[in-house]
Amino acid sequence: MTRSLSNKDFGGLGNSDEIASSVVMLSVLNVENVRRKQREEGNFDCFGRASQGFCDQTCCLHHANCMYISKLLGGIGERKHMNA
Repeated sequence: MTRSLSNKDFGGLGNSDEIASSVVMLSVLNVENVRRKQREEGNFDCFGRASQGFCDQTCCLHHANCMYISKLLGGIGERKHMNA
């Protein structure tokens, strides 16, 4: 039997907006870490920048995560633009 997670499962972090903000912050930190690794390896630091939903670097170890994060970050950018 499965159950929904609540804020108690996260140590009382707060409401769902606070939890969502924390998840976004962790995602942004992960993006920066992957980009740093890419630069150290002599590659382009392009992780999370597939803004058009396309990347031809299909052999990249981060490709699947990159596409997901790119979509997530693109959606955040669209919401900011709509709210401005």
